[in-house]
Amino acid sequence: MKLLKSLVAAGSVLFSLNAVAASNYQDWWGDASKDGMGLNVGHQGNVLAVSWYHFGTDGKASYVLLAGTLDESGMLVGDLQSATGSAPGPAYNPGSVQRNVIGMGKLHFLSDTSATFEYTINGVSGSMNLTRFSMASPALDGTYYVATEYRWSDCTNASDNMPFPDVMENDVRITGKGNGVYAVKIDTCEGTINLTQSGSILSGQGALTCLSGTLKGTTMVFERVRRIENNLNVDYSIKYDPPFGCTEKGTMGGVRSDYLQNLYPLYPF
Repeated sequence: MKLLKSLVAAGSVLFSLNAVAASNYQDWWGDASKDGMGLNVGHQGNVLAVSWYHFGTDGKASYVLLAGTLDESGMLVGDLQSATGSAPGPAYNPGSVQRNVIGMGKLHFLSDTSATFEYTINGVSGSMNLTRFSMASPALDGTYYVATEYRWSDCTNASDNMPFPDVMENDVRITGKGNGVYAVKIDTCEGTINLTQSGSILSGQGALTCLSGTLKGTTMVFERVRRIENNLNVDYSIKYDPPFGCTEKGTMGGVRSDYLQNLYPLYPF
């Protein structure tokens, strides 16, 4: 059973590091002051494919495409392309599709939840201040079997600092209380956290009380909380009160325990 749990945990960590630790901007983005236009961003690896929907000079719905490699600063610069072709239906002819460069675009991600888009299209320039669209609240409630990669720093006793990451396995239970407030239980620590949604990710902070050893009342921050099917991924930091006084920073990757139980009914999770 321990081996199976370890394998599941290791897989969770790998999923977490790939899905969360590196920023992923795939979502719908828009500017609240510019109703009627926005961006649909596809993100795979370091390649983006962006569809910018808006209204054309004739007042009808239109869109242009921007695609390319995201650089290390979080910026994509490239041609804006429009396309023409035949209408959907039995007479649709993919060979009639034609693409034309009609301008330039620069998409710059400033954080996980904010970006700017500057464009020149058919000789007209403008810009948008973008945030992720929030269309549906993710269901976080549940108990998750997680593996956590973490470090300790800024400890009261410098010998407690952990310069290299360690991995631990435990259960995390999350219960929604309404209005973005969630009760969180991590091993022997319990508390509440207020999460704010931005598109497909959530973030926030709260208080955590640990009942064993030297881990006393703490402040915790959750960043890039994502629920993808039965997987939960969280970047987090916890500041422990004295006498321990350390800051724990890490990444949690977990799988819903009931989902694992259905997969492996002979093993208790």
